[in-house]
Amino acid sequence: MPQDEDLQAQWRQLVKQLDTELAQNKEAPTVIGGAPRPGEVDHWAGVPEDRRNRWSQMFLDRPPVFLGPAGMNGAAAVVRRGGHVNLRQWGEAAVAYERAGFTPEQFHWLHECIRHELGERDHNLAPLITDRRGWTGRHLDPVIWSRWLALLEQGIRPSAAVTRVLHAAGSL
Repeated sequence: MPQDEDLQAQWRQLVKQLDTELAQNKEAPTVIGGAPRPGEVDHWAGVPEDRRNRWSQMFLDRPPVFLGPAGMNGAAAVVRRGGHVNLRQWGEAAVAYERAGFTPEQFHWLHECIRHELGERDHNLAPLITDRRGWTGRHLDPVIWSRWLALLEQGIRPSAAVTRVLHAAGSL
């Protein structure tokens, strides 16, 4: 049918256009290990090299943006080889958590304690976000959750510190 052929031609043209734009965009998401290639932006600027792989490991379980199954498998392969995922969202998240005083391991424990406390319930400090692919995750503000770190420094257990932060914000 001529109409189907027109749609296929339009689709091929759109894919070709997107491929061209992606190739020209130096900030296009790329999954690489180690330092960015020439011309690429280092989205992890400010995060020490020795912690970038550890952040990427934690983000495999709690990604700032889900890459889809194939993308996450590719990211896991990079991480297993000792690299990090040079995506804007992953790098910016690591930078924000580092600035708030978190280590990759503390990020992991915070999420585990929140999962234990809230399960699948939503909370204004730990909102459940579902992306267009149907992946659901929590997006936390590292500055707000730095209160949790302060409680840990006072000797409060991690799970009890999460409960205190959530209760202080109400609606728990």
